[in-house]
Amino acid sequence: PPGRGAPAPPPQKKPLRLCYEKEIVMYAHFKKLHYFSTECLYSPNAYRGFAREFLKDLERADPRSILRLLESGEKFEAKKGVKLPVQGTCARCGYITSQQFCKACLLIDELNTKRNASGIIAYEG
Repeated sequence: PPGRGAPAPPPQKKPLRLCYEKEIVMYAHFKKLHYFSTECLYSPNAYRGFAREFLKDLERADPRSILRLLESGEKFEAKKGVKLPVQGTCARCGYITSQQFCKACLLIDELNTKRNASGIIAYEG
């Protein structure tokens, strides 16, 4: 992670954004790249499953609908005068965040607070 005073990281590029998930997995397999392929045990009940199913239905009706959706997202711009979050770094670990502390550090603090309240000794990683 960049330290304070370091130049801002370049914008993220997503070269495979227009590829289907199956194509990306096949590419990783044939190139012998490591990839995470285990589905979360809670994902069947997650809301994103409904969104994924909706997109699959939409694509069955019109195969170009997903590409059109991606194209419209790329054209999206915030209105003038709308204040967007400023990218900075976490005061504790230096990871990119728009807050004083990143979500990972906040989660660790919350877990350690709950452990201390229950009498369990907190892990000091």
